[in-house]
Amino acid sequence: MPILNYTTKVDSSKTVSEIQAILGRKGATHVSVDYRDGKATAISFGLTLGEMPINFRLPCNVEGVSNALRRARSHSAARRC
Repeated sequence: MPILNYTTKVDSSKTVSEIQAILGRKGATHVSVDYRDGKATAISFGLTLGEMPINFRLPCNVEGVSNALRRARSHSAARRC
């Protein structure tokens, strides 16, 4: 299954900022971003559900997405033949 809307001209820092703002509006108690070589590699945040604080970490899977895009590109090229 191809990845929907996989191209963008939006800078990744703007996307990260928008994600942080959404999490804050939805009640996140904290939000942090992990970076490697100046690029975001994960977003971590916490929510309190009832009395229970729960932490989440969402890693970026750049390699996995790149592989999926390559497969989709080669698959669509094969269908055109």
